[in-house]
Amino acid sequence: METLNGFISLVKPIIELIYFISTIGLALFAYLGLQQIAILKSTSATQAKRDALKLTSEQCTIYVEKIIPLQNAYQAALKKHNIKYFDGWTTEVRNDEIIVSRKTPPDPKGFEEAIPYMVFLNNMEAFSVYFTSGVADEEVAYNSVAKTFLKTCDGIMPWVIKLRKDGYFKSLVSLYIMWKSRAENEKLIIEKENIEKKLTNTKTTFRSPIGT
Repeated sequence: METLNGFISLVKPIIELIYFISTIGLALFAYLGLQQIAILKSTSATQAKRDALKLTSEQCTIYVEKIIPLQNAYQAALKKHNIKYFDGWTTEVRNDEIIVSRKTPPDPKGFEEAIPYMVFLNNMEAFSVYFTSGVADEEVAYNSVAKTFLKTCDGIMPWVIKLRKDGYFKSLVSLYIMWKSRAENEKLIIEKENIEKKLTNTKTTFRSPIGT
């Protein structure tokens, strides 16, 4: 018995040392594992960002090289056939809804002649899907093509709204609302800054009444 106790007393410190070392090893292994996971996540996020920017660049190039020429052909058709249907409309976004209005009924004369040239709407819908779905960077695209995108949509939105009721151009409308709201907000910010500058540069003078 004494021999067994002596043996236990002898090996106990060794076992405790091995346990202590193994605990440190496990902790180190876990730390290194977490570091690798963090690196993988960072690498994955960086690659996803690169892919999104690449896709954004490709779509903006398509917009400039393919969609804008189709838009120009449409505008030329309106002039050629003297189509006035889209004149006089007011288009705005309120609470994430598009409001189109006009004071007088639209002139439908020659409208059928413009329909074959509206194929660019399908291309704009395909373009919009990438950004409303989040696979491409819409903020980068906004800085690149939003101005021409919104100008085109402002002009043809009364027709798009009618087609949307049948389920068409959902992504186009969603992107239009997003970018239109942002553009209006930026416009208001600029107007506010200009007003504040004018107020800063304006001196206020007071004239005391005679006799005071």
